[in-house]
Amino acid sequence: MRPCTSVEAATTMGGRGQQQLQGNTSRQQQLLQAESEKSCIAPRHHFLLDGMNMCMFMQNTLTRLMRLPLITVAVIQGKALGGGAELTTACDFRLMTPESEIRFVHKQMGLVPGWGGAARLVQIVGSSPALKLLSGAVKVLPEHALHIGLIEAILSSSDEPLEETCTWLKLHTKGPAEVIQAVKKVVVAGRELPLEAALRTEMKIFGTVWGGPANLEALAQRTKHT
Repeated sequence: MRPCTSVEAATTMGGRGQQQLQGNTSRQQQLLQAESEKSCIAPRHHFLLDGMNMCMFMQNTLTRLMRLPLITVAVIQGKALGGGAELTTACDFRLMTPESEIRFVHKQMGLVPGWGGAARLVQIVGSSPALKLLSGAVKVLPEHALHIGLIEAILSSSDEPLEETCTWLKLHTKGPAEVIQAVKKVVVAGRELPLEAALRTEMKIFGTVWGGPANLEALAQRTKHT
C-alpha cells in the first residue's frame, strides 16, 4: 500500500486543442498569481495543503508500521518530542531508558497531533490520561509512563539499550514465525475491526495455523502447558 495523493490525473491532447489547453492554463496561472499578490489567502491555502499532505503521508506510513505482521518495539533513549512521541505510539511495545522522556509538545506549537498520535494514544492509555498528556504538554518520565501504561518496561541502562531490548522482546518473538505473524494479525483485527468482522477474521487466521507444522509438532510433544 502506497501513500495516496489527493488527486491523480493525466490528460493528453493534440494539435489545436493542446495549444488551447496550454493557453487556458497559462491564463489561469496568471490570474492565480494576481490574486495571490492581492491577498494572503492563497499562500495560506498552499501552506495548508502542504500540512495536510504531510499528515496524510505520515498517517499512511505509521498505519503501515502498525499493521506489519511483525512485533515492533520503540526504544526511547533521550527525548521523544512531538512527531517522535507520535511515532512511538505506532509500535506494539515501548521501552524507555532511565534518563529518557516522552512529550507531546504540539500544544506549545499551536497544533495538535496530526500523524495519528492522538487516536493511538487514546487506545493505549485511555481518553482521560491522553487528554492530560496532550492538553498539559506533560513531560512523561519513565516511571510515570510505566504507571499509566504508555510503556511496558524501563531498561536498566542508557548505554547499551538494544541488547537489553532484544532480551526483553525474546519472550514475545520466540517461536515459529508464521505463528507470531498470526498472533499479530488477530490483534490488529481486534483493534481495528468491528466485533463481528474481527471474529470472522480471527477464524480465518486460525485456519491458517490449525494443523500446520507448528501445531502438529506441539501436539506430538504435548507442549500445551510447558
